[in-house]
Amino acid sequence: MTLLRGPRRGSAAYQALEQMILAGGSATRTQLASGLLSHFRSASRFEQLVVEPLVDNRMARWRGEDELEITLAGRAHVDAALAEPIPPKKSGKPVPPRTAPEFKPLRPERYALMQETRPGALDYRKYPSLMGGERVPYRDKA
Repeated sequence: MTLLRGPRRGSAAYQALEQMILAGGSATRTQLASGLLSHFRSASRFEQLVVEPLVDNRMARWRGEDELEITLAGRAHVDAALAEPIPPKKSGKPVPPRTAPEFKPLRPERYALMQETRPGALDYRKYPSLMGGERVPYRDKA
């Protein structure tokens, strides 16, 4: 198991560190929350998930009542994360489209002719059919 030494790149806490760097090293809660509050339901949740972990890990410290200042550890963490290349996303081989099986017409030689199962079962073949007003014997083409 790996040991996490700070917020992951892309997390809200990491974005707060980046905002402090862009603001000159320190930022108020409202400045930090303005870009990140849409991720959280409330300001207390923002405090719990962003501000407290940064202060607990000594990546930021309070300067006055309402202002957070980034520390050297926080700056080093952001610099190290930026120096580390982002691994490319692995994209798999696309699945080919589903295709229907190859068409093979029915072949009469593959199927046995109908066998007589009982005496008189095939007697219908003896009687001619009526096609277009004339009598046609069984299997005779008109």
